Amino acid sequence: MEWVDRLRGSLPEELARALDGCGADELKTATELRVRPGGAVLVHAGGRRELGLSADLREVVEALTRGRMHALGECVRQGYVPLPGGFRAGICGRTIVRGGEVVGLEDISGVCIRISRGVRGAAAGVMGALMDGARPRSALILSAPGLGKTTLLRDAAAQLALRGLNVAVADERGELAGGGELSGADVMSLCPKPAAFAMLVRAMRPDVIVTDELGGPGDAAAAADAVRCGAAPAFPPGSLRACAPRPAAGPESRGDPARGAALPCRRTVFFSAS
Repeated sequence: MEWVDRLRGSLPEELARALDGCGADELKTATELRVRPGGAVLVHAGGRRELGLSADLREVVEALTRGRMHALGECVRQGYVPLPGGFRAGICGRTIVRGGEVVGLEDISGVCIRISRGVRGAAAGVMGALMDGARPRSALILSAPGLGKTTLLRDAAAQLALRGLNVAVADERGELAGGGELSGADVMSLCPKPAAFAMLVRAMRPDVIVTDELGGPGDAAAAADAVRCGAAPAFPPGSLRACAPRPAAGPESRGDPARGAALPCRRTVFFSAS
């Protein structure tokens, strides 16, 4: 299976062999690979497949990080490890706290690898809503976790690029474009969204800015800056107000989300919020 081949280099050999023994349907519909002290589990559309695993969790983390966990400081502080091929490994364990802030993790007790795959045509049913004639609309994509927001967003970005638009991607966690499906876009990866927005707007003259998981500190202020630089607002009228209050969205989004909608704009910002 293609995703197994992309992930293989980041797994202990024993776990990679266990995946090779899974059924084709299980691998085709897999959504997560979870590893805990008791073993590994492949979660797929039909249920769960227990994978025998004698490797210590430390060996798993060593393979995922290629022995440089401390060099991944900010990512680890946020509880994940970016992997080649557009995968992300969530990690949990004992936190290291200094001055009231989490600065790292140790004694890892669980790993959750989200299976990343491109689904061509995933956004076909919504492209009509995302376009106003030849011009893209701003959009905020919302759903419960695990229902395909990132998959839909990735395909929408690819389809916009195929239409000749300059698509810029702020891929903070390396999931949107890591699989190579967005070769027609300009990608800023593993960069905090506020900094990525600013660099992309200044340097790449985007028609569309695509990002995932809006809601971190400073994200709303960065979106407001994009509006001031000529980008269309990321939130249609009332959209953020209709969502559950999220303090990280910042005071900029708690006023009038549509305030920038009447400005003459030449860019559009797409956001996907988890």
